[in-house]
Amino acid sequence: MPKVNVAHPLTERAWSMMKRRLLSLLETLRIQLDSELLEAAIMRRKMATEEFVVTHCAVLGNIGPVMPSPADYAEFPVLQDLLDPALEQDPSRERLLQEQLLSTFQQSLVLWRDSLAIRIFDSVFPNEIDMALNDKMCKLNLATTFFNCSRRFCAGLLKDMRYPTVLGHSCLTGGNPCTPWSEESIVLDPVVGDLLANILRSCCMDPTVTTHDELVECDPRVFVTSFLSSSVLSSFVVIFLFPLLFFF
Repeated sequence: MPKVNVAHPLTERAWSMMKRRLLSLLETLRIQLDSELLEAAIMRRKMATEEFVVTHCAVLGNIGPVMPSPADYAEFPVLQDLLDPALEQDPSRERLLQEQLLSTFQQSLVLWRDSLAIRIFDSVFPNEIDMALNDKMCKLNLATTFFNCSRRFCAGLLKDMRYPTVLGHSCLTGGNPCTPWSEESIVLDPVVGDLLANILRSCCMDPTVTTHDELVECDPRVFVTSFLSSSVLSSFVVIFLFPLLFFF
């Protein structure tokens, strides 16, 4: 049998040569394992917190068009605290945080949605960033403020793209718990905005102040006949007028 296959006792010299490298390898593996365990614990906390939000917080009242995903929890201090992996060993503190979340969630959700609205406004109206907060919200609620998605093959193009329903547009929420809400793909739709302005004028309403709710109350479909006979619309716009009116 070749000598290389014969087992020999580990000598002090051989051990001293491999000891440092072996300890370094074990330390690297320990750090890697700790990192993987921490990542798994964080993922479990995200899943548990998201389940609690959906099961308990979403039934408290009107949650609006959009709910935060785990990637948005940084905007909610209590939700962020609930992601702490140490809570797996401290159920009493977890229950305390959950009770605190239930008492503050609605208010925090409203503030978060308002911040999303401002982000959309500042994105689509970059020259009016310095406008007062109330004025921004009023402009977002105008009947003529209509949005579109700039992403190709967007699955939500035919959905209501007014504020506040636009906040829940699928391209903004990402559909991924690791993706935070983003306003990057939202743009104004000037064609629909101009069309709505013409509808309002035909209804003897001021496009600069009329909100969508006021337009709905007016029910402008009764003005379709006179509106179509006006010289404002091109034949192309006329073709798409009737589908648009189904939004109201």
